[in-house]
Order: sequence, then structure tokens, then C-alpha cells
Amino acid sequence: MVDDRDRELQRLAELVQETSEPLQAAPGVSIQGRNVVIGDHATIAERVVHRTKAVPGPHHISEAHKRKLRELVEECVRRDAGADRSLAQRYARKWWSALAKQFRVGTYHFIPAEKGEEAIAWMQQNRAKLRGRLRRTDHQGWRDSFLPGIYGRAKELGMSKGDILALVHERLGLRVISLRSLSDRNLERLYQVIMSLPRPPS
Repeated sequence: MVDDRDRELQRLAELVQETSEPLQAAPGVSIQGRNVVIGDHATIAERVVHRTKAVPGPHHISEAHKRKLRELVEECVRRDAGADRSLAQRYARKWWSALAKQFRVGTYHFIPAEKGEEAIAWMQQNRAKLRGRLRRTDHQGWRDSFLPGIYGRAKELGMSKGDILALVHERLGLRVISLRSLSDRNLERLYQVIMSLPRPPS
């Protein structure tokens, strides 16, 4: 009876010893962070991040404001780059970044609707500051810089090319068939005249 009891205790002791031994990983398998490595092959557990794309809404600037801002940025880029067109991309980044920073947005698409006219005025001020520099570095570019503003303002006022030439005759006392034939001084004067004209009542 004693021998049977001793044998039973010994068997229980052996079972306890076996189950208390540390578990061994399978040969050639290891876990490194989020990756499972088997031999020379690794299975990478990639982290998937879902981002929600923001879309401008009615409380942001209108398409008309965006179009005008694009025109103004393009003019500032041309004036900054001067005759060296290879700098255009660099200055485009500069002006788009400056515009977004001025109105504390990630992109100009998210400028608040009530800030649309203010954003246009801000870009117009910057364009004017660059005109003197352009005249020194690229005289023809300086002359050409007046034309988009003149024609753009004329379009806003509902004026045709013939109306613009009539305005030249009326306000400057000159008869011309092309604005390019105007002197530097008269081209600048025409720009100032047409920009000062009031918009017709809507």
C-alpha cells in the first residue's frame, strides 16, 4: 500500500515538472513587433489608415472668386519670375502657399465665402508691388502685365474691345487700333482709368 502511494506521488511530481517547463517556439518562427517571420520570409501586418477627404461647400469661396485668384496668382508668378520662365514653378508654390497662409487655410478652396473679395484685394496689392520690379527686369513683360487687368476689368463692365478703344480716345485723346501701340505712360494711364470705373448696378 505504501509503495503504491509513493509511486502515485512520484507520477504526480513528474507531471507537474513537465507542465512547468517553458513553452518553446516552433523552429524558425519568430514575432518581431507587428511582423511574423518564418525562416527568410516575413509577413508584414500593414496599418491601414482611412482618411476622409474634405470637400469645399457653399460656405467657401465661389468658383468666380477662385478663377480670379488663379488669374492673380499667375500674374504674380509671371512678374516674380520675369524673363526666367524656369522659375515659374518655384514662384507658383510661393504664392499659393502665401495665399493659404494669409487666410489660415490648407488650400485656397477653403477660404471662407465672406473673405472672397478680401482675398482678391490682397492678391491685387501684391501684384501691384511686383510691377516695379518687373519693369526693371522684363520691360515687355511689364507692358504685357497691364493687358489681362484691362481686358478682365472690361469684361466685368460689359465692355467690348471697341468700347476699350473708344475709352482710350475719350480719356487719353488718342486714336489707336491696338493697345500695344500705346506708350508705357499711356498704357499705365489706361489701366488706372478702367480700374477706376464703377461696376454697373446688378
